[in-house]
Amino acid sequence: MQFRTIPGTQGSHTMLVAIAFLLSACTTTSVPATSSTPTAGSTAPASSGAPASPAVASLGSAGIPSNDCAPVTAADVEAAYGGSSSPGKIDENGHCAFDVSGNIHAGPNAGVPGGVGVSFNDRYTTFADAKVVFGDAVTKVDGLGAEAWWALQTVHVKIAGGEMTVIGLWVGTFDKAIIKKDTITLARAILSHL
Repeated sequence: MQFRTIPGTQGSHTMLVAIAFLLSACTTTSVPATSSTPTAGSTAPASSGAPASPAVASLGSAGIPSNDCAPVTAADVEAAYGGSSSPGKIDENGHCAFDVSGNIHAGPNAGVPGGVGVSFNDRYTTFADAKVVFGDAVTKVDGLGAEAWWALQTVHVKIAGGEMTVIGLWVGTFDKAIIKKDTITLARAILSHL
């Protein structure tokens, strides 16, 4: 992502997004991939061990895409956050990045665009492990994938084979509760494409 900096400030959105993704990667532990296909000789699907309704369990059932931008479009980003989104571009870390400008649901976005990042990896940090690392900064997100949690402007969702993370990042005075809601809305839209 290419961002202009605000006069009198240091750094960029790119650095903040990179830090959030790095923190996610630093706390990630491996979990075995789950399967929704029956095992030999059985008629019931294999279980991930987490109770979920059929609608929730089916979200993210296709697993990790080969290209982080494949399951998300600029239209998905615009529908979730408002404003106007650039097309997704793979950044230097292999994640999908969007620049969002204009008025978003969380408030006016004059001057400096916000950023949305989407990434997939083959490891997932459980809610319980994240709670140990981040404490009260972590909140559980119900009804999204097999398990999901929110921390550091990012929603982490357990999917078949690993994890999807979606971050919505804006510098300025925005309603953080709306950013959280919009980020979860985008995660739900992406899961519907997997």
